[in-house]
Amino acid sequence: MVATLSSEATSAAPAESTAAESTATDGKKYEGVELTMWSMWSAGEVQANAIQAAADAFEAETGAHVNIEWKGRDVNTLISAALESGEKLDIFEDDYNRIGHAYAPTPTT
Repeated sequence: MVATLSSEATSAAPAESTAAESTATDGKKYEGVELTMWSMWSAGEVQANAIQAAADAFEAETGAHVNIEWKGRDVNTLISAALESGEKLDIFEDDYNRIGHAYAPTPTT
């Protein structure tokens, strides 16, 4: 599994920017923005360490902070309940097979 966080994911704005768009914080356009991510890993696992490193690099580049909640392997049950209740979360990751079948099933015709 590969987790990628990029500055393009946080904005629908064009990639070009001007000096006027830069902030006083070293050009970190998203300084102060907080995102919530639910992860299927548990804190301390190798994969969790890689995701945390990516989130830290993302924050260093963009200024946006990613609050990672380590939900463990029960994340699919938790995500289903959260989506049904309208709970807001910005990013989640799970096994790609479960995502395709549980959260975005193919419509039957």
